[in-house]
Amino acid sequence: MTGSIISDREGGGANTREAAPTSSLTPGHFALPVPPYKLSEFELVMREYLKRNHLSGSHTPSSFESPPQIMSLEKVLSLPHDQLPDEIWVSIFECLPTYPSPERRDRCSSTTDEYPIQRMSRTCKRMRAIALPFMYSDVYLTTDTSVLRTLLEMWHHPELVRHVRRFDIYMRALLYPPRSNRTLRAVLRERRQLEQEFFGIASVLTKHSPLTTLNFYGALPKRLADDMLAQCRPAFVRAKNISFERDPLTSTKFDRKSWVDAQNVQNILSHCHAIEQVRLSMVHSGTFTNAHTFPHSLRTLYMHYVQLSPNTYAVWLSQLPSLKLLHISNPGWAGADFTSLIAAFGHFGPNLESLAIEESYMAMGIREKTYFTWATVTTEMVKCCSTLTELRLNGVCYRADIVRDLPEPLVSLVMDRMQFGAGRFETISYVEFLDGLIELPFLKKLIVNHNYVHEDDLEAEIILRERGVQSVALKYWYYR
Repeated sequence: MTGSIISDREGGGANTREAAPTSSLTPGHFALPVPPYKLSEFELVMREYLKRNHLSGSHTPSSFESPPQIMSLEKVLSLPHDQLPDEIWVSIFECLPTYPSPERRDRCSSTTDEYPIQRMSRTCKRMRAIALPFMYSDVYLTTDTSVLRTLLEMWHHPELVRHVRRFDIYMRALLYPPRSNRTLRAVLRERRQLEQEFFGIASVLTKHSPLTTLNFYGALPKRLADDMLAQCRPAFVRAKNISFERDPLTSTKFDRKSWVDAQNVQNILSHCHAIEQVRLSMVHSGTFTNAHTFPHSLRTLYMHYVQLSPNTYAVWLSQLPSLKLLHISNPGWAGADFTSLIAAFGHFGPNLESLAIEESYMAMGIREKTYFTWATVTTEMVKCCSTLTELRLNGVCYRADIVRDLPEPLVSLVMDRMQFGAGRFETISYVEFLDGLIELPFLKKLIVNHNYVHEDDLEAEIILRERGVQSVALKYWYYR
């Protein structure tokens, strides 16, 4: 393959950061001039990788059938970069970022410099051949321009399709046709043409590439929902990861018109038989008709502003025996009945390894009864999760006496705005709270914001570090 497909790009298309709201440029975007690559920029990354893996031959890169050659760290570092085996370069590239994960990326449209992989790809033909599977592992349709460029690249270079693993669809690419001063009829004709090209890309990728991740940003128009399901069904059947989130570039956070349509989510998920991770964000709750949505294979579930009743959550969660990670934020549960939800935690909780709960809706102006109801419910849910290694509680409505029911295997614990001295319902002192933390034998990371006026936070941190906690932060949080 020649280098023209990369060097001629100006934005959009496969693995493109053009106008990407969550990060900036992908390894496939080469619009900006980039200074010549310097090996010194890469040496630290390579050294860290080699030290971590010790080049023992136990790691087999996914792109090669044979394991890398076994050699000492000193010998590898002494070799010129052009003498390193291809297997080593592949392993190194696997350690480098190509696109930030959804839970880490910044929701803004600012751009950053290119990633090391794309700089390396222009050093020589050999590096380009090694880098291609990484550079074209992701396709992002962010604008009408990216749709057109991606279609053109797939037409002229069909061999790139087999490298695609991730397909990100920003609905603004469909909703906004190419800019034109022509008549409304011409604009509508351009939009229909754009939709045909979009579904052509989706059809080719889902049939001829081993897609494992599909991400949808923004609400899919109802007139296109059936076409989307028909064109992408092969990918839905074999997908491992899927997300439905609002498009950060085109919507206001609390504008329900921009929320993802739950009926489309429900229809798509009904075809996802091998799915292991689902992310739902800003999902409109009005059109959900069937709570039996998630397949039993699901292991990771993120729910952000999915404001359905605890009963609906209970039906979902009780059917997920393999669930390992559960993050729920801002479900809007103030004043709800949690009986069924607690019972559901009793079914899947014993297998859960990571739990994060945030309910900022209750932060201010809530009644005392509602506050302590939620605090009690939180404790009951945590008590069901006997194998947790990571627990994060964000928000206001949590009581410090939950420390008595924390699971023993905890390694990481974050408790935001713990309440002490909250009226007659509080039953634990600061000393008892610290004693409960010290009794966690495997705890390595601890962050606690509390409202207890005490002068011994520093002394407590020293004691916890002496007991084996590597990272400790105890902070006072003022709340009336």
